[in-house]
Amino acid sequence: LEDILAHELDAFLSVVYASDHETHGLTTVGEWTSVLRLASLWNSQGIRSLAIDILDRSMSSHQRLVLARAHGIQDWIEPAFESLSTREEPLSVEEAKELPIEDVIRITTAREN
Repeated sequence: LEDILAHELDAFLSVVYASDHETHGLTTVGEWTSVLRLASLWNSQGIRSLAIDILDRSMSSHQRLVLARAHGIQDWIEPAFESLSTREEPLSVEEAKELPIEDVIRITTAREN
């Protein structure tokens, strides 16, 4: 448990012991990202699927790609590439820093074509 922060564990446990099965008391992307991280780490597929479903509704394509790479969410990768390659604005420096260089090159190459 050394690499687990208290707020991450609180968020995860609020899902495990939820009385409100709609929101589980969590309201932010950060809280659900913590749940996803711990569910992935502990191979808790049901909670992982729930976190993915909720996060999918509230994140940008860039955020999806970052989390997809970090947590192996294959279903998010291609749609995120498509969206980032065709959106009006290019990747910002901050966005590019959060992605592997291969992803940045793929997105910028697609934008040029």
